Amino acid sequence: MFNLEKIHLLIIHSLMLLALHLVFGKKASFPYGIMVGFFPTAIGLVITALDFALIYLVAEIFENTTRIKIFRKWKEMEILKSEKMKSTKRFRYFNHLGKIGLVGVVIVPFTGGIYSAYFLGNMLKLSKKASYLLTCLGAILGNLLFALSSMGLLHWIR
Repeated sequence: MFNLEKIHLLIIHSLMLLALHLVFGKKASFPYGIMVGFFPTAIGLVITALDFALIYLVAEIFENTTRIKIFRKWKEMEILKSEKMKSTKRFRYFNHLGKIGLVGVVIVPFTGGIYSAYFLGNMLKLSKKASYLLTCLGAILGNLLFALSSMGLLHWIR
């Protein structure tokens, strides 16, 4: 028979993992998941699935924001930011890297993650499908990197 208290703890920790990932990204959700006893591979699979959904959600919100005032203002603000960014050194660097740069933004922690990658794809004039697929590829590789490094650290510590 299942222990009801353990099931409740599992649900609470899973919801907390998802909330941490939504707010802070994989740099916070992986350590939390390991701290509460989840296996790094399981964390990676859950986070990757969540990233796929988030990438699609961000794309849909950004593309279909003409009716809802708060989203329309957000889109206008992001367009203004992207116009300003086109003249920066960082944009020229990512423009030079092209599609690999888009994947790199998602892989490397503290570079903006999936939210920035979608807008970078727009600034690079990639199609919606190409931006989505490259951002998903970056999410897979980034989460794989986090899972493998977490497993290596756990093995090294034990």
